[in-house]
Amino acid sequence: MAVDSMLLRSKALILGSAGVGKSSMTQVFHSELQQFPKAYSMTTGIDLAVRTIKIPDSPYTVEVFLYDCAGQETFTPTVAKVLGGSTLVLLVFDVTDASSLSSTAKWFERARNANTDTKIHAVLVGNKTDLEARRVVTQTEGREVAASLGVTYFECSAKDSTGIEAPFYFLASCLHEQFSENTEEFTAVSESM
Repeated sequence: MAVDSMLLRSKALILGSAGVGKSSMTQVFHSELQQFPKAYSMTTGIDLAVRTIKIPDSPYTVEVFLYDCAGQETFTPTVAKVLGGSTLVLLVFDVTDASSLSSTAKWFERARNANTDTKIHAVLVGNKTDLEARRVVTQTEGREVAASLGVTYFECSAKDSTGIEAPFYFLASCLHEQFSENTEEFTAVSESM
């Protein structure tokens, strides 16, 4: 019997300092029209959105629950409540703000501490590449920080809607790959009994 489609679900945390564009990225990715939000209000806790991602050349679709987390320290206790049970993490910084890049290590540590029993797939995303004249963090610096964290590096512009999908699709593929490996391992063990 052929399988028409299979659904995997995952929680994705979008973490980073306030003002780096996490909400704009989430809204552009979640929107069918991929348009930059004209009205903006700073996230004061957690905003939730859902998007499905079809895995190419497979019957699998990943339903990603996007937890857009506030970056202000005031909301850290609220954000801490949703960090657990996450398998996907987007660490976002603003390429015009070097301190926002430095803070990504702190955010990643919080996510890892809340998920000690779960394998986390993470990416580092430099946002606001449309502001090239104001850019202070180079691609090389971004890649170096990503390498130090053991994650893959991406850049995007939520305003221009460029590069937004790539980190999300990459993480969905990582989740699918992990699921496939676990399934193969389980099948091998059960067949050897």
